[in-house]
Amino acid sequence: MFEGYLKVGDTEIINSARARGYAQSASCPVAWHKSECDGLVDALLEPGRYVIASIEDAPWYDQRNPESARFYGASGLSLGAISSSTLQADQTEGITDGGVAGSPRLAGKTVRVRAWLTAEGQDALEYGMAWLRAAVRGRRCAQHGASCGGAAAEFFTACPPVRALVHDDGTSGALRPQTDEEYLPGVISLQRFLHGVSAISGPLEVQTVKRGLHWGREVEFTLYAEQPGIYAPPRDFGTLVAIGEIVDDIIRNQVPYPSAELGENEHIVAYNHVANPSLELNDAGWTGGLGGGDDAPGSPAIGSVGSGVVIGARSFAGNASYLVRWRGDGATVGSGSRILGAEYELKVMPGLAPGDVVTVSIWAALVVESGTPLDPDEEVNAFYYWVNSAGATVGSSVGLGAAAGADRGGVVLSIAGQVVPSGATGIRILLRTTVFAYSSPNPAVNRDVRLYADAAGVIEEV
Repeated sequence: MFEGYLKVGDTEIINSARARGYAQSASCPVAWHKSECDGLVDALLEPGRYVIASIEDAPWYDQRNPESARFYGASGLSLGAISSSTLQADQTEGITDGGVAGSPRLAGKTVRVRAWLTAEGQDALEYGMAWLRAAVRGRRCAQHGASCGGAAAEFFTACPPVRALVHDDGTSGALRPQTDEEYLPGVISLQRFLHGVSAISGPLEVQTVKRGLHWGREVEFTLYAEQPGIYAPPRDFGTLVAIGEIVDDIIRNQVPYPSAELGENEHIVAYNHVANPSLELNDAGWTGGLGGGDDAPGSPAIGSVGSGVVIGARSFAGNASYLVRWRGDGATVGSGSRILGAEYELKVMPGLAPGDVVTVSIWAALVVESGTPLDPDEEVNAFYYWVNSAGATVGSSVGLGAAAGADRGGVVLSIAGQVVPSGATGIRILLRTTVFAYSSPNPAVNRDVRLYADAAGVIEEV
C-alpha cells in the first residue's frame, strides 16, 4: 500500500506531498523529506498549492495561532497490516488426534499508522501534535448506513500516476496535459476505503529530534475499522442484458499454487552466491565514490561525496541499501562533469565453480533529492567482470542494462545464462552513472545526486 496519504472522514491526516512542499519552500527549508511519489499532487488536483505562501489551505492552519503556519504537516511512514485478512475461527481439540474448526468469521480490522511530523520551532511541533490528536478523534457518520461514530478512511494502493502529456490525435502533433476525463480513471482505480473507522489509541510520541530550527517527531496511532473489507470506489456496471449475467468483485487467481509453499518432498531451486545481497549485515565488498568526467585535470572537486550503507532509504530487499551521494557546495561555478559509481566485489565465492550457469543481477536507483532534476540522458549503467582470487579480471565485461527514464526510481538489471569461465572464483559488479553537471552558486540548481545499489545476485539454479 502507498503510505503517503490518509484521509479519515473529512480530514486529511497524512499528505507527504503537502508536508514536503511546505517544508522545502519555507523561509528556512527542511531537507529531510524524500520525494518518492510525484503523482500525489496531481491525483489530489492541487498542483502548485503546496507552497508555504498557501499554507492557509492546510487543514491545521488557524490564523489565531501564528505557530500553525510553522507546522508543515504529517508524512506517512507506514499503514501497518492494512492489507492483512482478519479471518479467524475458534478451534476445539479432540480427545484423540485432530480437532474441529468453528465457523470462520472476519473480525474488525486494526491498522497501526506511523507518521512523521515536521515543524519550525518546538511550539509549532506541539501545535501540530495537538491538532493531530483532535483530528484522529473526530467522529463522523459512517459512509454506509445511517449510524454515526465511525468514518471512512481513504488511501491509495500505490503511488498515483503523474498527469501525462499526450498528443491530440493519439500519435503525433502538439503535446497537451491529459484532461480530467483522461487522467482521473487511473487515479480512481487506486483509491480504497475502510468503513466505520475510529481511532482506538494515540497518537503516541515515538521519538523527537531537533536539527537547527527544525523539529521532527515520529508518531503512531491505531485505527479500528468496524467493517473488515477494503472497498473500492462505487462503480456503475450499467444494465445487465443477459439472463444469468453475474457481476462480482472477487479476484480469481488462475495459478494453482499462488503462494508457492514448499512441501516436505520439494526443494529450493536457486542459490545466491552473494552472502549478504540486501546489505542487512554490513557493506563488506562494497565501495563507491566520485569518478572522472570531462573536467580539466586538476580542477577542484566542487562539492562532496559520501558512501556507505543507509537504513530506511530506497531499497529493493529488506531495509538497507548502499548509497553513493554527491552534493554540490553551491559556492563555485561548475566547469565540467563527473560520474558516480558503486561496485561490489567478492574475489572468492565458495561453491562457485567454472562451468556453473548463473544469473547476475543488481538493483539500482538514481535520484536528485534537491536541485536541478535529472536530464533524460542521465542514467545508470550496470555491468560485471569475473575475477580470480587475486582480484584480476577473467575475460571481458558483460552489460546488465541501464536504469533510464522512469526506471531510475529503482529497477533490477540482470542477465541470465552466464557461464562461469575457467579461472574465475568470484565477481565484480559495477554501477556507473553517465556524466552529470557540477553545482552552481544558484541554490535552486545546487544538486544532491544519490545513487542507490541493492540486491546483488549471482544466482545458480540447483
